[in-house]
Amino acid sequence: MPAGCPAAILRLIRENRMEDSSLMERVALTRLRRFERVAKVAETSPSTLWQTLARQAARNAYRDYLLAASLTGRDEAFLARLNRAA
Repeated sequence: MPAGCPAAILRLIRENRMEDSSLMERVALTRLRRFERVAKVAETSPSTLWQTLARQAARNAYRDYLLAASLTGRDEAFLARLNRAA
């Protein structure tokens, strides 16, 4: 498991509860969207510290979303959609 992985996600992996995994995926996706918005706002800021922190938060939220999506088996579909959008 990646360092810094949230304890709730690790617990879900151990217990293998798909309904909890789906909920965790939705929470992780909502968090990812929020930090993406924060990162976009931070890019307009003159503060490099603010920009760096916002990018790191978005990166961590992305990592957590991929981990949560892998619990439900939807990570491949997400990555395919992401690659088509790029």
